[in-house]
Amino acid sequence: MDTYIEMLAGTPTWVWVLLVFLVIRGIKASRTGVVQLWRLAIIPGIFTAMGLYSLFVTVAFSYFSFFTWLFTTVVGILLGYAITRQVKVRSDPDRGLIEIPGSWLTLVLILCIFVSKYALAYQMEIDPEIVGNEGYIFVDAAVSGILAGLFVGRFFTYWDKYRKAPRIS
Repeated sequence: MDTYIEMLAGTPTWVWVLLVFLVIRGIKASRTGVVQLWRLAIIPGIFTAMGLYSLFVTVAFSYFSFFTWLFTTVVGILLGYAITRQVKVRSDPDRGLIEIPGSWLTLVLILCIFVSKYALAYQMEIDPEIVGNEGYIFVDAAVSGILAGLFVGRFFTYWDKYRKAPRIS
């Protein structure tokens, strides 16, 4: 138990700020709402940046890690499309607005990636040599890729639906 308390106490403040921001975004996404289309790109942008940061800064860059991330990102994009392809939206192209139904899936995905990345970062903190381990590199790249891809796939599906959607009254 003390190990977990030490782990949580040693977590940088910016990580908790990021978690609060992401949870707020996830909770907001649980309700049907009208948002500017560009705002839907924030979460995919954050997770894509985190994944690329991990690839190029956290672990030693390799073709293995890059292609693992790239492949799993494509898989995630396809899953993101599959998840949102049946969602009905309405749009207001004059003001750049889209109405999307609420879903708790966004919060679940945010928490999955946060917990996964937190666990990977903790493992790296207690065993810095692990960043050279191919198993660790694979898991890190795959988690980053698939979850970033899910959000990217959802965003581009919403963007495509936005262009074709019935107008908001």
